[in-house]
Amino acid sequence: MHICEIVRRLPAIVASMLDQEKNMSRGKFREETFTDLLVASLLLNAGPNLIICYPNEQKTGSDIDIVFRNIEKNETFQIRIQAKRLSSGRGLPNSCRSYDHLLHYVKKTSEYQFRTLIKESVGYIPLYMFYNHKEVVDDEIFQDDNLPEVRGINLAFAFDIAREMENLIQKKGRGKKNPHRRLSHLQKYLFNIEDIFCPPGDWDDEEVPPPACVANSIERIFERSINQSAEGMGPQQIDRYKAYNEAQKGIEVEIKPIHDGPSIRFSPDVKRITLFFLTGRTDDERTPKITE
Repeated sequence: MHICEIVRRLPAIVASMLDQEKNMSRGKFREETFTDLLVASLLLNAGPNLIICYPNEQKTGSDIDIVFRNIEKNETFQIRIQAKRLSSGRGLPNSCRSYDHLLHYVKKTSEYQFRTLIKESVGYIPLYMFYNHKEVVDDEIFQDDNLPEVRGINLAFAFDIAREMENLIQKKGRGKKNPHRRLSHLQKYLFNIEDIFCPPGDWDDEEVPPPACVANSIERIFERSINQSAEGMGPQQIDRYKAYNEAQKGIEVEIKPIHDGPSIRFSPDVKRITLFFLTGRTDDERTPKITE
């Protein structure tokens, strides 16, 4: 099955799975569940064009690195994703449903997780991947033609979410309503998972998206969100431009090596699950030899 067909099916699957939580006697799905589902779905396409690397620790997490590389052209575009799921929202209207763990504070590092994501993503475009329930996806309150579509899986630029979390921290404890984690507040930042896995453009008969197509798709999404903003080019949009340009500056600073070996592997070279999408394969030593 082609990668685009797989990716297009995933949002509906995730949305339906989250809706089933109300039938579970205890427990709930964690972000890691759906990250593993995403990677497992792509295992069918693992091979010379898609290498899946797991860190040496057996534990998987909710974050993932995606590296798009054209070997012949020496082009690389890297994305780092942090996943968050929507709250179960028992007793709350869907308009008040939020991503409760966006403001997660890590005691070990004495730092908010969103700040660490931004700080440690030099060489990557950092994104959030949001998982949403079907009852929310189908709710008319989110059916606004002027806003991005809410789906079982949505993406957003991490610097947009980080700015909202900084605003939340400033307001916390002042007796004000703080909507900054709500889906209804963050919907304006959302875009689709297909925008990175199935970008428009000339793939040059490749089976996976080339880095130039992904980079162009990301840039178009950002420019579109700026142009559609009701605020115009106010201070917030200028700050967004600065954050986006900062993320773009070091996009090729950290280039992970790819060694010969199987298409699915454990590797000391990665700290989190990493997907390598390889295009422009050559017949020389620049291209890793993939074994079964």
